[in-house]
Order: sequence, then structure tokens, then C-alpha cells
Amino acid sequence: MDKLVVLLLSFVVSFDVLSAESKNIPIQGSSITVATVPNNQLLNWYKNYILKAYTDIGYKVSFVEYSLGKSVVEGNKGKIDALIVRTSEIEDKLVNFRRVPTVVAKGKLVLYCQKNVECSEDVLNERQNLIGIISGTNVTSHYMQDKKASVYQVKTADNVALMLEKKRFDYILTIDEDYFGNYSNLPQEDYNRIIIKEVFGYHYVHKKIAGLIPQLTTSLANAINAVGPPKLASKNQ
Repeated sequence: MDKLVVLLLSFVVSFDVLSAESKNIPIQGSSITVATVPNNQLLNWYKNYILKAYTDIGYKVSFVEYSLGKSVVEGNKGKIDALIVRTSEIEDKLVNFRRVPTVVAKGKLVLYCQKNVECSEDVLNERQNLIGIISGTNVTSHYMQDKKASVYQVKTADNVALMLEKKRFDYILTIDEDYFGNYSNLPQEDYNRIIIKEVFGYHYVHKKIAGLIPQLTTSLANAINAVGPPKLASKNQ
């Protein structure tokens, strides 16, 4: 009788595991690997949202640091479970990822210009101009793909800002987050700036765990409400 009970319990557990896998839902208690970018204050704040959202539905989180481009490459290979925050404009490049529909970030794509040069959206279509952008798969490279101006891709957001500050560039394209300020930590008052368009950031999960999206939609919204806007991070640091 005891052996029969053990066999029945084993069958039930096995069935539950297979059922979870068939719905692309990882077993509760397992760890989710989330790609982020190193040494960025804004994304470090978003980590609080992601950590709480997964913890609240019974999962551990392991953050790994990659450049924007490498995180997409590694993710599409299946080596990453989720991307911390990406803009919806690049979804066609995230072939193996699915959007969690809760808005994590609201901001604007912005052209920053030295104060001694023309500053309008027209400069992006003038061949003699050089625009600094962040390398990899991101909203700045996506926006510039059909523009006539040349681009110079820099690996990190901070380095793009540094090159503008040192006047290596007359122009850069970057993101201003509605609560936080500039993604590249630029002093906004030192430059002229033109808002190009509004952008929205979302959390993306690999299709292998896409079954978590309904739970994450609610838990992420709750986490954002509980943790608060990233503007608080800049005040405390």
C-alpha cells in the first residue's frame, strides 16, 4: 500500500511538472535570470520593481549584466529568461521575447545639442552631421536607421554623455525618463534639447516562461506602486 501511495504521489508531481512546462510556466521557487546594464542608476532602480514582482509570485531573481546589444543576442539564444526594461520600438528584434504589458517606464527620445549649433529634428537628416548614440539594439539606433545623418555608436550611456560633455559630439540621441531625468546622466540645463517622441519601457520575458505574463502583469504593477518612482533614487544618492 505504501509503495502504491508513493507511486501515485510521484505520478501527481510528474504530471504537475509537465503541465507547468506545457504552459511555459517555470516551477515556483526556481530562479529567473534577468539581463540588465551595468552601472546605470536608473536601471538599478528598475531592478527593485523586477525583484519584488517575481518574489511576490514565488520566484527568485538572478541579475546578469550585459550591454544592450549582447543582452538581446544572449536572450534570443535562450541564455537569459528576461530583459529588465526595453522600449517597445525594438520588439521586432526581440524575436524570442514577449512583452509584459505593464508600463515600467515613461520617457521621451531626445536630441541633445551643443548650444552653439542648430538644434532641430532636421539635423538628423543632414549628411554632414554626426549623432552619438548607444550601441546595440535600442530605440536610438532604431530611430536613426532611416535618417541621413551619420551615427557614432558608443558602448554605454555614460560614455555617450561624456563625449558630448567633452565636445567630441555636437549631438547625441538619448532618453529622458519622466521621473528621473536623463538616462545618460546629462545635466539637461547645459544643452539645448528637442523632444523627438514619447517612448514606453516594458519588461520582456523569454517565450519559454511566457506563461508567467498574466501573473507578472499584476505583480509588476503592484511592485511599481509599492516601490515608487525612480526620482526618489536620485534624491537619495
